[in-house]
Amino acid sequence: MACIVAEVLGWPIEDAWEDSPERDESQWGVVRRLEENWRGFVKGGHLAPVKKPRAKERRRRDYSLDLVESDIEGEGESQTSI
Repeated sequence: MACIVAEVLGWPIEDAWEDSPERDESQWGVVRRLEENWRGFVKGGHLAPVKKPRAKERRRRDYSLDLVESDIEGEGESQTSI
């Protein structure tokens, strides 16, 4: 897993482990970054991601008004033909 993450993100893989990490995070390898990420996760206090709608909601047409208008038109036509 670490090799895949390192390859995708372009991070180096550590050859040796040192207990005192370098201060410059840009020099960290994949294992050190994953360790720091895990520590932040365990510590908590992070915000949950904002959920985005998965699909756009389509506006649905209200056909009830069409039925009312067609009923009114139908009544007017029947009165004029009589």
